[in-house]
Amino acid sequence: MKKRNLLYTAFVCGALCLFRCTFNPVADGSGSDVGNGNVIGFVYTPDGKPSSNTQVRLVPDTYNPGNDAPLPDSLIDTTNGLGMYTFAIAVKGAYNVEAVHLQTRARLLLKGVTVQSSADTVIVPFGIIRQPGAVKIFLPDTTDTADGYVFVLGTTVFKKLSHALSISSSRYPITLDSVPEATINGILFGRLNNPQNPITLTDTLTVLSSKITEIDGFVFWTNYTTANSMLPGNKISDICRDAFNRVWIATAEGGVAVYNGTVWEVYNTGNSSLPSNNVQKIKYLANNTLWFATDGGVAAYNGTQWISYTTANSGIPTNRILDVDEDSKGNKWFGTRDTGLVMFDGTTWTVLDSATSKVPHNTVVAVQVTADDTVWCATPNGVLAFKDSYFHFMNSSNSGLLSNDIYCMLIETNGKRWFGRQGGVSLYNQVDSTWTHYNVSTTFIFRDSVFTIAKDTKGVVWFGTTLGITTYDGVSWFDYSGSRYPMLDNRGVQAICFDILGSTWIGTSKNGIVAFRLAKK
Repeated sequence: MKKRNLLYTAFVCGALCLFRCTFNPVADGSGSDVGNGNVIGFVYTPDGKPSSNTQVRLVPDTYNPGNDAPLPDSLIDTTNGLGMYTFAIAVKGAYNVEAVHLQTRARLLLKGVTVQSSADTVIVPFGIIRQPGAVKIFLPDTTDTADGYVFVLGTTVFKKLSHALSISSSRYPITLDSVPEATINGILFGRLNNPQNPITLTDTLTVLSSKITEIDGFVFWTNYTTANSMLPGNKISDICRDAFNRVWIATAEGGVAVYNGTVWEVYNTGNSSLPSNNVQKIKYLANNTLWFATDGGVAAYNGTQWISYTTANSGIPTNRILDVDEDSKGNKWFGTRDTGLVMFDGTTWTVLDSATSKVPHNTVVAVQVTADDTVWCATPNGVLAFKDSYFHFMNSSNSGLLSNDIYCMLIETNGKRWFGRQGGVSLYNQVDSTWTHYNVSTTFIFRDSVFTIAKDTKGVVWFGTTLGITTYDGVSWFDYSGSRYPMLDNRGVQAICFDILGSTWIGTSKNGIVAFRLAKK
Protein backbone atom coordinates (compact mmCIF):
# COMPACT_ATOMS: atom_id res chain seq x y z
CA MET A 1 0.00 0.00 0.00
CA LYS A 2 2.85 2.40 0.86
CA LYS A 3 4.49 1.69 -2.51
CA ARG A 4 1.22 2.35 -4.29
CA ASN A 5 0.78 5.66 -2.47
CA LEU A 6 4.27 6.73 -3.51
CA LEU A 7 3.51 5.85 -7.12
CA TYR A 8 0.26 7.75 -6.87
CA THR A 9 2.06 10.83 -5.54
CA ALA A 10 4.55 10.66 -8.38
CA PHE A 11 1.76 10.29 -10.93
CA VAL A 12 -0.10 13.24 -9.47
CA CYS A 13 2.98 15.45 -9.52
CA GLY A 14 3.63 14.53 -13.13
CA ALA A 15 0.02 15.11 -14.03
CA LEU A 16 0.03 18.53 -12.38
CA CYS A 17 3.11 19.51 -14.31
CA LEU A 18 1.51 18.28 -17.53
CA PHE A 19 -1.66 20.29 -16.92
CA ARG A 20 0.16 23.46 -16.00
CA CYS A 21 2.19 23.24 -19.20
CA THR A 22 -0.71 22.29 -21.44
CA PHE A 23 -3.70 24.23 -20.12
CA ASN A 24 -1.94 27.03 -18.23
CA PRO A 25 -5.03 27.83 -16.11
CA VAL A 26 -5.28 31.29 -14.62
CA ALA A 27 -6.39 31.38 -10.99
CA ASP A 28 -8.33 34.58 -11.44
CA GLY A 29 -10.45 34.13 -8.30
CA SER A 30 -13.36 35.76 -10.10
CA GLY A 31 -15.80 32.94 -9.28
CA SER A 32 -17.28 32.88 -12.78
CA ASP A 33 -19.16 29.72 -13.76
CA VAL A 34 -17.20 29.02 -16.94
CA GLY A 35 -13.53 28.37 -17.48
CA ASN A 36 -11.09 25.49 -17.64
CA GLY A 37 -11.26 23.59 -14.38
CA ASN A 38 -9.43 20.28 -14.46
CA VAL A 39 -10.11 16.98 -12.69
CA ILE A 40 -7.57 14.16 -12.65
CA GLY A 41 -7.36 10.85 -10.84
CA PHE A 42 -6.25 7.24 -10.98
CA VAL A 43 -8.06 3.90 -10.85
CA TYR A 44 -6.43 0.75 -9.46
CA THR A 45 -7.34 -2.91 -9.36
CA PRO A 46 -7.72 -4.61 -5.94
CA ASP A 47 -4.16 -5.98 -6.21
CA GLY A 48 -2.72 -2.46 -6.59
CA LYS A 49 -2.17 -2.42 -10.36
CA PRO A 50 -3.29 0.45 -12.60
CA SER A 51 -6.70 -0.24 -14.12
CA SER A 52 -6.27 0.68 -17.79
CA ASN A 53 -9.01 0.66 -20.42
CA THR A 54 -11.54 1.74 -17.79
CA GLN A 55 -14.31 4.11 -18.80
CA VAL A 56 -14.68 6.98 -16.34
CA ARG A 57 -17.58 9.41 -16.14
CA LEU A 58 -17.65 12.68 -14.25
CA VAL A 59 -21.30 12.90 -13.22
CA PRO A 60 -22.96 16.01 -11.73
CA ASP A 61 -24.25 15.09 -8.26
CA THR A 62 -27.81 16.11 -9.21
CA TYR A 63 -27.85 14.00 -12.37
CA ASN A 64 -31.02 11.99 -13.01
CA PRO A 65 -30.19 9.28 -15.58
CA GLY A 66 -33.83 8.60 -16.36
CA ASN A 67 -34.84 12.09 -17.42
CA ASP A 68 -31.68 14.13 -17.93
CA ALA A 69 -29.83 14.26 -21.26
CA PRO A 70 -26.97 11.79 -21.76
CA LEU A 71 -23.63 12.93 -20.41
CA PRO A 72 -21.56 14.84 -23.00
CA ASP A 73 -18.33 13.36 -24.33
CA SER A 74 -16.39 15.95 -22.35
CA LEU A 75 -17.43 14.18 -19.13
CA ILE A 76 -16.39 10.71 -20.33
CA ASP A 77 -12.78 9.46 -20.47
CA THR A 78 -10.90 6.16 -20.63
CA THR A 79 -7.93 5.48 -18.38
CA ASN A 80 -4.48 5.09 -19.89
CA GLY A 81 -1.84 2.50 -19.03
CA LEU A 82 -1.21 4.23 -15.72
CA GLY A 83 -4.90 4.04 -14.79
CA MET A 84 -5.12 7.84 -15.12
CA TYR A 85 -8.13 9.81 -16.30
CA THR A 86 -8.43 13.53 -16.99
CA PHE A 87 -11.27 15.98 -17.51
CA ALA A 88 -11.25 19.59 -18.58
CA ILE A 89 -14.58 20.92 -17.35
CA ALA A 90 -16.33 24.19 -18.11
CA VAL A 91 -18.78 24.43 -15.20
CA LYS A 92 -17.81 24.50 -11.56
CA GLY A 93 -19.88 22.46 -9.11
CA ALA A 94 -20.14 19.09 -7.35
CA TYR A 95 -19.51 15.83 -9.19
CA ASN A 96 -19.16 12.08 -8.64
CA VAL A 97 -16.62 9.87 -10.39
CA GLU A 98 -18.09 6.69 -11.84
CA ALA A 99 -15.93 4.05 -13.52
CA VAL A 100 -16.46 0.70 -15.24
CA HIS A 101 -13.81 -1.61 -16.64
CA LEU A 102 -14.79 -2.36 -20.22
CA GLN A 103 -13.84 -6.06 -20.07
CA THR A 104 -14.46 -7.23 -16.49
CA ARG A 105 -17.37 -4.82 -15.79
CA ALA A 106 -15.87 -4.06 -12.39
CA ARG A 107 -17.03 -0.69 -11.12
CA LEU A 108 -16.14 2.26 -8.93
CA LEU A 109 -17.98 5.23 -7.43
CA LEU A 110 -16.22 8.14 -5.73
CA LYS A 111 -18.46 10.88 -4.35
CA GLY A 112 -17.89 14.47 -3.41
CA VAL A 113 -15.58 15.83 -6.13
CA THR A 114 -15.98 19.59 -5.86
CA VAL A 115 -14.73 22.17 -8.35
CA GLN A 116 -14.95 25.45 -6.45
CA SER A 117 -13.39 27.66 -9.09
CA SER A 118 -13.47 27.56 -12.87
CA ALA A 119 -9.66 27.54 -12.80
CA ASP A 120 -9.25 24.73 -10.25
CA THR A 121 -7.16 21.63 -10.76
CA VAL A 122 -8.78 18.97 -8.58
CA ILE A 123 -6.88 15.81 -7.66
CA VAL A 124 -9.33 12.98 -6.92
CA PRO A 125 -8.23 10.37 -4.34
CA PHE A 126 -7.36 7.14 -6.10
CA GLY A 127 -10.11 4.52 -6.28
CA ILE A 128 -10.20 0.72 -6.28
CA ILE A 129 -12.36 -0.89 -8.91
CA ARG A 130 -14.34 -3.95 -7.76
CA GLN A 131 -17.12 -6.21 -8.92
CA PRO A 132 -20.46 -4.44 -8.41
CA GLY A 133 -23.23 -5.33 -6.01
CA ALA A 134 -26.99 -5.24 -6.42
CA VAL A 135 -29.98 -3.85 -4.57
CA LYS A 136 -33.28 -5.73 -4.48
CA ILE A 137 -36.18 -3.41 -3.76
CA PHE A 138 -39.56 -4.67 -2.57
CA LEU A 139 -42.16 -2.10 -3.59
CA PRO A 140 -45.57 -1.99 -1.88
CA ASP A 141 -48.36 -3.78 -3.73
CA THR A 142 -50.10 -0.44 -4.41
CA THR A 143 -47.23 0.83 -6.57
CA ASP A 144 -47.94 1.25 -10.28
CA THR A 145 -44.57 0.77 -11.94
CA ALA A 146 -45.67 1.51 -15.54
CA ASP A 147 -43.36 4.19 -17.07
CA GLY A 148 -41.40 4.17 -13.84
CA TYR A 149 -37.73 3.72 -13.14
CA VAL A 150 -35.42 3.45 -10.16
CA PHE A 151 -32.06 5.21 -10.03
CA VAL A 152 -29.15 6.38 -7.91
CA LEU A 153 -28.99 10.16 -7.98
CA GLY A 154 -25.71 11.57 -9.25
CA THR A 155 -24.80 8.41 -11.18
CA THR A 156 -25.77 6.68 -14.41
CA VAL A 157 -27.20 3.72 -12.50
CA PHE A 158 -30.89 3.24 -13.27
CA LYS A 159 -33.40 0.64 -14.36
CA LYS A 160 -36.56 1.16 -16.38
CA LEU A 161 -39.69 -0.60 -15.13
CA SER A 162 -41.55 -1.54 -18.26
CA HIS A 163 -44.67 -3.07 -16.82
CA ALA A 164 -47.25 -2.45 -14.12
CA LEU A 165 -47.53 -4.40 -10.92
CA SER A 166 -49.11 -7.83 -11.29
CA ILE A 167 -52.43 -8.03 -9.49
CA SER A 168 -51.51 -11.43 -8.07
CA SER A 169 -48.24 -10.21 -6.57
CA SER A 170 -48.27 -9.04 -2.95
CA ARG A 171 -44.68 -7.74 -2.99
CA TYR A 172 -42.96 -6.62 -6.17
CA PRO A 173 -39.15 -7.14 -6.21
CA ILE A 174 -37.00 -4.98 -8.48
CA THR A 175 -33.29 -5.69 -8.74
CA LEU A 176 -31.03 -2.76 -9.49
CA ASP A 177 -27.82 -4.48 -10.50
CA SER A 178 -24.34 -3.22 -11.43
CA VAL A 179 -24.26 -0.85 -8.46
CA PRO A 180 -20.69 0.08 -7.51
CA GLU A 181 -19.48 -0.76 -4.01
CA ALA A 182 -20.05 2.47 -2.10
CA THR A 183 -22.25 4.21 0.41
CA ILE A 184 -24.85 5.84 -1.81
CA ASN A 185 -27.15 8.67 -0.81
CA GLY A 186 -30.25 6.68 -1.64
CA ILE A 187 -32.34 5.12 -4.37
CA LEU A 188 -35.18 7.04 -5.98
CA PHE A 189 -38.29 6.19 -7.99
CA GLY A 190 -39.26 8.41 -10.94
CA ARG A 191 -41.49 8.59 -13.99
CA LEU A 192 -40.11 8.77 -17.52
CA ASN A 193 -40.67 12.16 -19.18
CA ASN A 194 -41.66 13.58 -15.80
CA PRO A 195 -38.62 15.02 -14.04
CA GLN A 196 -40.67 16.49 -11.20
CA ASN A 197 -40.62 15.13 -7.65
CA PRO A 198 -38.96 11.71 -7.78
CA ILE A 199 -39.75 9.69 -4.66
CA THR A 200 -36.98 8.65 -2.30
CA LEU A 201 -37.10 4.90 -1.67
CA THR A 202 -34.22 4.60 0.79
CA ASP A 203 -31.99 6.68 2.98
CA THR A 204 -28.21 6.33 2.82
CA LEU A 205 -27.39 2.76 1.84
CA THR A 206 -24.13 0.79 1.78
CA VAL A 207 -23.72 -1.51 -1.23
CA LEU A 208 -21.07 -4.23 -1.05
CA SER A 209 -19.17 -5.88 -3.87
CA SER A 210 -20.81 -9.07 -5.22
CA LYS A 211 -23.56 -8.84 -2.58
CA ILE A 212 -27.31 -8.34 -2.88
CA THR A 213 -28.77 -5.79 -0.46
CA GLU A 214 -32.53 -6.15 0.06
CA ILE A 215 -34.66 -3.20 1.11
CA ASP A 216 -38.28 -2.17 1.43
CA GLY A 217 -39.09 0.58 -1.01
CA PHE A 218 -40.63 3.80 0.38
CA VAL A 219 -39.56 2.80 3.92
CA PHE A 220 -36.82 4.33 6.05
CA TRP A 221 -35.35 2.28 8.91
CA THR A 222 -33.58 3.78 11.94
CA ASN A 223 -32.00 1.97 14.86
CA TYR A 224 -31.58 3.70 18.25
CA THR A 225 -29.29 2.01 20.75
CA THR A 226 -27.18 2.97 23.73
CA ALA A 227 -24.29 3.47 21.30
CA ASN A 228 -25.90 6.16 19.13
CA SER A 229 -28.50 7.79 21.39
CA MET A 230 -29.36 8.53 25.02
CA LEU A 231 -31.36 5.31 25.25
CA PRO A 232 -30.47 3.95 28.71
CA GLY A 233 -30.75 0.28 27.76
CA ASN A 234 -31.03 -1.94 24.70
CA LYS A 235 -33.56 -4.33 26.26
CA ILE A 236 -36.90 -2.65 25.60
CA SER A 237 -39.99 -3.66 27.58
CA ASP A 238 -42.64 -1.26 26.27
CA ILE A 239 -43.25 1.86 24.16
CA CYS A 240 -45.99 4.45 24.62
CA ARG A 241 -46.95 7.70 22.86
CA ASP A 242 -48.37 10.71 24.72
CA ALA A 243 -50.68 13.49 23.49
CA PHE A 244 -47.69 15.54 22.34
CA ASN A 245 -46.42 12.72 20.08
CA ARG A 246 -43.48 12.09 22.35
CA VAL A 247 -42.37 8.47 22.48
CA TRP A 248 -41.82 6.98 25.95
CA ILE A 249 -39.59 3.93 26.09
CA ALA A 250 -39.40 1.48 28.99
CA THR A 251 -36.16 -0.43 29.44
CA ALA A 252 -35.39 -3.42 31.63
CA GLU A 253 -32.19 -1.98 33.05
CA GLY A 254 -31.97 1.81 32.71
CA GLY A 255 -35.36 3.30 33.48
CA VAL A 256 -37.35 5.31 30.94
CA ALA A 257 -36.38 7.43 27.93
CA VAL A 258 -38.61 9.96 26.19
CA TYR A 259 -37.89 11.24 22.67
CA ASN A 260 -39.66 14.09 20.89
CA GLY A 261 -37.93 13.58 17.57
CA THR A 262 -35.06 15.89 18.47
CA VAL A 263 -34.27 15.76 22.18
CA TRP A 264 -33.86 12.75 24.47
CA GLU A 265 -34.61 12.74 28.19
CA VAL A 266 -34.00 9.92 30.66
CA TYR A 267 -35.78 9.20 33.95
CA ASN A 268 -34.44 6.68 36.42
CA THR A 269 -34.27 6.01 40.14
CA GLY A 270 -31.58 8.65 40.49
CA ASN A 271 -33.45 11.63 39.05
CA SER A 272 -37.13 10.75 39.50
CA SER A 273 -39.55 8.80 41.69
CA LEU A 274 -39.37 5.69 39.57
CA PRO A 275 -39.20 2.87 42.13
CA SER A 276 -37.08 0.67 39.84
CA ASN A 277 -35.07 0.95 36.64
CA ASN A 278 -36.66 -2.30 35.45
CA VAL A 279 -39.79 -0.83 33.86
CA GLN A 280 -42.28 -3.34 32.44
CA LYS A 281 -45.10 -1.21 31.00
CA ILE A 282 -46.02 2.42 30.31
CA LYS A 283 -49.63 3.58 29.87
CA TYR A 284 -50.79 7.11 29.01
CA LEU A 285 -54.05 7.39 30.95
CA ALA A 286 -56.54 10.08 31.98
CA ASN A 287 -55.49 13.60 33.01
CA ASN A 288 -52.39 13.38 30.77
CA THR A 289 -50.73 11.11 33.31
CA LEU A 290 -48.23 8.40 32.51
CA TRP A 291 -48.25 5.27 34.67
CA PHE A 292 -45.18 3.07 34.96
CA ALA A 293 -45.34 -0.58 36.04
CA THR A 294 -41.99 -1.72 37.42
CA ASP A 295 -40.56 -4.59 39.43
CA GLY A 296 -40.24 -2.19 42.36
CA GLY A 297 -43.78 -0.78 42.42
CA VAL A 298 -45.71 1.72 40.29
CA ALA A 299 -45.23 5.40 39.54
CA ALA A 300 -47.33 8.15 37.98
CA TYR A 301 -46.05 11.30 36.25
CA ASN A 302 -48.22 14.17 35.00
CA GLY A 303 -45.40 16.13 33.38
CA THR A 304 -44.67 18.08 36.54
CA GLN A 305 -45.03 15.85 39.57
CA TRP A 306 -44.13 12.25 40.32
CA ILE A 307 -45.82 9.93 42.79
CA SER A 308 -44.81 6.35 43.49
CA TYR A 309 -46.57 3.46 45.23
CA THR A 310 -44.61 0.65 46.84
CA THR A 311 -45.19 -1.79 49.66
CA ALA A 312 -43.14 0.55 51.86
CA ASN A 313 -45.28 3.68 51.38
CA SER A 314 -48.77 2.41 50.42
CA GLY A 315 -51.20 -0.45 50.61
CA ILE A 316 -50.13 -1.99 47.32
CA PRO A 317 -49.72 -5.73 48.09
CA THR A 318 -46.67 -6.34 45.88
CA ASN A 319 -43.96 -4.40 44.09
CA ARG A 320 -43.76 -6.78 41.14
CA ILE A 321 -46.07 -5.05 38.64
CA LEU A 322 -46.35 -6.23 35.02
CA ASP A 323 -49.11 -4.08 33.49
CA VAL A 324 -51.59 -1.28 34.19
CA ASP A 325 -54.83 0.05 32.69
CA GLU A 326 -57.75 2.25 33.76
CA ASP A 327 -61.55 2.05 33.67
CA SER A 328 -64.03 4.86 33.03
CA LYS A 329 -64.34 5.60 36.76
CA GLY A 330 -60.63 6.24 37.08
CA ASN A 331 -59.87 2.98 38.86
CA LYS A 332 -56.42 1.60 38.06
CA TRP A 333 -56.03 -2.12 37.36
CA PHE A 334 -52.62 -3.70 37.84
CA GLY A 335 -51.44 -7.08 36.62
CA THR A 336 -48.83 -8.46 39.02
CA ARG A 337 -46.24 -11.19 38.89
CA ASP A 338 -47.27 -12.89 42.17
CA THR A 339 -50.52 -11.43 43.55
CA GLY A 340 -53.01 -11.71 40.69
CA LEU A 341 -54.98 -8.60 39.75
CA VAL A 342 -54.97 -5.46 41.92
CA MET A 343 -57.46 -2.58 41.70
CA PHE A 344 -56.75 0.90 43.10
CA ASP A 345 -59.56 3.45 43.40
CA GLY A 346 -57.31 6.23 44.65
CA THR A 347 -57.66 5.20 48.27
CA THR A 348 -58.14 1.47 48.63
CA TRP A 349 -56.16 -1.40 47.14
CA THR A 350 -58.24 -4.49 46.30
CA VAL A 351 -56.64 -7.86 45.52
CA LEU A 352 -58.19 -10.42 43.18
CA ASP A 353 -56.01 -13.50 43.26
CA SER A 354 -56.48 -17.17 42.39
CA ALA A 355 -57.46 -18.04 45.98
CA THR A 356 -60.11 -15.36 46.57
CA SER A 357 -61.48 -14.67 43.08
CA LYS A 358 -61.96 -16.13 39.63
CA VAL A 359 -58.67 -14.75 38.38
CA PRO A 360 -57.09 -18.03 37.16
CA HIS A 361 -53.47 -17.37 38.11
CA ASN A 362 -51.48 -15.10 40.39
CA THR A 363 -49.37 -13.96 37.45
CA VAL A 364 -51.33 -11.54 35.27
CA VAL A 365 -49.07 -10.71 32.33
CA ALA A 366 -51.48 -8.29 30.62
CA VAL A 367 -54.60 -6.34 31.56
CA GLN A 368 -56.88 -4.37 29.25
CA VAL A 369 -60.08 -2.53 30.14
CA THR A 370 -62.55 -1.97 27.29
CA ALA A 371 -64.82 1.04 26.81
CA ASP A 372 -67.70 -0.71 28.61
CA ASP A 373 -65.44 -1.39 31.63
CA THR A 374 -64.94 -5.07 30.95
CA VAL A 375 -61.59 -6.11 32.42
CA TRP A 376 -59.56 -8.64 30.43
CA CYS A 377 -56.69 -10.54 32.05
CA ALA A 378 -54.11 -12.71 30.29
CA THR A 379 -52.38 -15.28 32.49
CA PRO A 380 -50.33 -18.50 32.24
CA ASN A 381 -53.58 -20.35 32.96
CA GLY A 382 -55.91 -18.89 30.38
CA VAL A 383 -57.88 -15.67 29.91
CA LEU A 384 -60.52 -14.04 32.11
CA ALA A 385 -62.98 -11.30 31.15
CA PHE A 386 -65.28 -9.83 33.79
CA LYS A 387 -67.57 -6.92 34.52
CA ASP A 388 -69.54 -6.59 37.75
CA SER A 389 -71.02 -10.10 38.26
CA TYR A 390 -70.24 -11.29 34.71
CA PHE A 391 -67.25 -13.62 34.32
CA HIS A 392 -66.01 -15.33 31.15
CA PHE A 393 -63.08 -17.69 31.65
CA MET A 394 -61.37 -19.32 28.64
CA ASN A 395 -58.71 -21.99 28.62
CA SER A 396 -57.74 -24.97 26.47
CA SER A 397 -60.32 -27.21 28.20
CA ASN A 398 -63.48 -25.10 27.89
CA SER A 399 -62.82 -23.10 24.71
CA GLY A 400 -60.92 -23.11 21.44
CA LEU A 401 -57.84 -21.61 23.06
CA LEU A 402 -54.90 -23.83 22.08
CA SER A 403 -52.60 -22.87 24.92
CA ASN A 404 -53.29 -21.69 28.46
CA ASP A 405 -50.01 -19.79 28.64
CA ILE A 406 -50.87 -16.41 27.12
CA TYR A 407 -48.07 -13.89 26.58
CA CYS A 408 -50.05 -10.88 25.32
CA MET A 409 -53.45 -9.84 23.99
CA LEU A 410 -55.29 -7.23 21.94
CA ILE A 411 -58.99 -6.66 22.59
CA GLU A 412 -60.54 -4.86 19.61
CA THR A 413 -63.79 -2.90 19.66
CA ASN A 414 -65.19 -5.00 16.77
CA GLY A 415 -65.42 -8.14 18.89
CA LYS A 416 -62.07 -9.63 17.83
CA ARG A 417 -59.79 -10.81 20.61
CA TRP A 418 -56.19 -11.70 19.76
CA PHE A 419 -54.08 -13.82 22.11
CA GLY A 420 -50.34 -14.26 21.58
CA ARG A 421 -48.80 -17.54 22.66
CA GLN A 422 -45.96 -19.90 21.91
CA GLY A 423 -45.95 -20.80 18.23
CA GLY A 424 -48.50 -18.25 17.02
CA VAL A 425 -51.66 -16.37 17.81
CA SER A 426 -55.30 -17.30 18.45
CA LEU A 427 -58.21 -15.11 17.37
CA TYR A 428 -61.55 -15.27 19.17
CA ASN A 429 -64.46 -13.57 17.42
CA GLN A 430 -66.92 -12.76 20.19
CA VAL A 431 -69.64 -11.88 17.66
CA ASP A 432 -70.08 -15.49 16.51
CA SER A 433 -68.00 -17.28 19.18
CA THR A 434 -65.55 -18.72 16.65
CA TRP A 435 -61.85 -19.39 17.02
CA THR A 436 -59.13 -19.09 14.36
CA HIS A 437 -55.54 -20.12 14.96
CA TYR A 438 -52.56 -18.79 13.03
CA ASN A 439 -49.24 -20.59 13.12
CA VAL A 440 -46.55 -21.78 10.75
CA SER A 441 -48.76 -24.52 9.32
CA THR A 442 -51.70 -22.23 8.54
CA THR A 443 -49.98 -18.98 7.52
CA PHE A 444 -46.35 -19.99 6.84
CA ILE A 445 -45.48 -16.95 8.95
CA PHE A 446 -45.39 -17.65 12.66
CA ARG A 447 -42.47 -19.80 13.66
CA ASP A 448 -42.13 -18.89 17.31
CA SER A 449 -43.72 -17.05 20.21
CA VAL A 450 -45.78 -13.83 19.95
CA PHE A 451 -44.99 -11.31 22.69
CA THR A 452 -46.88 -8.18 21.67
CA ILE A 453 -49.84 -7.25 19.44
CA ALA A 454 -50.85 -3.79 18.19
CA LYS A 455 -53.20 -2.33 15.59
CA ASP A 456 -52.40 0.72 13.47
CA THR A 457 -54.73 3.43 12.15
CA LYS A 458 -55.18 1.57 8.85
CA GLY A 459 -56.49 -1.52 10.60
CA VAL A 460 -53.35 -3.59 10.12
CA VAL A 461 -52.56 -5.85 13.09
CA TRP A 462 -48.87 -6.12 14.04
CA PHE A 463 -47.39 -9.07 15.90
CA GLY A 464 -44.01 -8.93 17.64
CA THR A 465 -42.30 -12.31 17.76
CA THR A 466 -38.98 -13.75 18.85
CA LEU A 467 -37.84 -13.54 15.21
CA GLY A 468 -39.14 -10.14 14.10
CA ILE A 469 -42.47 -8.62 13.02
CA THR A 470 -45.48 -10.13 11.28
CA THR A 471 -48.42 -8.06 9.99
CA TYR A 472 -51.94 -8.97 8.89
CA ASP A 473 -54.29 -6.61 7.03
CA GLY A 474 -57.27 -8.97 7.12
CA VAL A 475 -56.30 -10.63 3.85
CA SER A 476 -52.54 -10.91 3.51
CA TRP A 477 -49.69 -11.70 5.88
CA PHE A 478 -46.22 -10.20 5.66
CA ASP A 479 -43.10 -11.13 7.58
CA TYR A 480 -40.43 -8.59 8.62
CA SER A 481 -37.70 -11.03 9.59
CA GLY A 482 -34.61 -12.64 8.13
CA SER A 483 -31.61 -11.08 6.39
CA ARG A 484 -33.67 -8.35 4.75
CA TYR A 485 -34.34 -6.86 8.18
CA PRO A 486 -31.09 -7.31 10.11
CA MET A 487 -32.13 -4.82 12.81
CA LEU A 488 -35.11 -7.05 13.68
CA ASP A 489 -33.84 -10.50 12.77
CA ASN A 490 -33.87 -12.75 15.86
CA ARG A 491 -33.98 -9.68 18.10
CA GLY A 492 -37.17 -10.54 20.02
CA VAL A 493 -39.78 -7.84 19.47
CA GLN A 494 -41.33 -6.85 22.81
CA ALA A 495 -43.26 -3.66 22.00
CA ILE A 496 -44.88 -1.84 19.06
CA CYS A 497 -46.16 1.74 18.98
CA PHE A 498 -47.40 4.10 16.25
CA ASP A 499 -46.99 7.88 16.28
CA ILE A 500 -49.20 10.46 14.56
CA LEU A 501 -46.57 11.16 11.87
CA GLY A 502 -46.79 7.64 10.48
CA SER A 503 -43.73 6.11 12.12
CA THR A 504 -43.75 2.67 13.69
CA TRP A 505 -41.62 2.23 16.82
CA ILE A 506 -40.46 -1.29 17.63
CA GLY A 507 -38.84 -2.30 20.90
CA THR A 508 -36.50 -5.29 20.82
CA SER A 509 -35.05 -7.49 23.53
CA LYS A 510 -31.41 -6.77 22.66
CA ASN A 511 -31.14 -4.19 19.86
CA GLY A 512 -32.83 -1.13 21.30
CA ILE A 513 -35.48 0.68 19.25
CA VAL A 514 -36.07 0.10 15.56
CA ALA A 515 -38.22 2.79 13.94
CA PHE A 516 -39.40 2.99 10.39
CA ARG A 517 -41.45 5.51 8.47
CA LEU A 518 -42.92 5.67 5.00
CA ALA A 519 -41.39 8.07 2.51
CA LYS A 520 -43.37 11.21 1.73
CA LYS A 521 -44.85 11.08 -1.73
